Amino acid sequence: MKTSRSLNPFFLSGICLIMAVIAIAPAAVSAGRQVVPAGGTSPFATSLRDGGRVIMRRTPGLGNDVFVNLWIDGVPVRGMGYGQSYEGFLRPGPHTVAVMVSPKPIDKDPWKMTLDVKAGATYSFTAASYAGHLVLKPNR
Repeated sequence: MKTSRSLNPFFLSGICLIMAVIAIAPAAVSAGRQVVPAGGTSPFATSLRDGGRVIMRRTPGLGNDVFVNLWIDGVPVRGMGYGQSYEGFLRPGPHTVAVMVSPKPIDKDPWKMTLDVKAGATYSFTAASYAGHLVLKPNR
């Protein structure tokens, strides 16, 4: 004799909610949305009047299937695919900028640099491969 068990509707709702969050989270990062870190203030400014402008590009030589993940002060900011870039504003002061390739990173840890932002200034970088590692090169 067969017996059937029905799943609890609350359990199914919870599974659907978890799957929706997992599906939406990478899209928020790749869309360049700026997230405020938990328990802290946002490193991001709203305009050139109250911060510095930051432009990040990726060199096409990294390949079509390689993404450059960008973090500012530990906050995931953008996943840059082929032909994509990031532009935003940061509050004045020192900020940690980190990049790492995906899906198959060469390095175990992201490459990091400190950027001391001045109000009204523009900072432009290109993510490129240097000696087999991903780095940010300043644009002149």
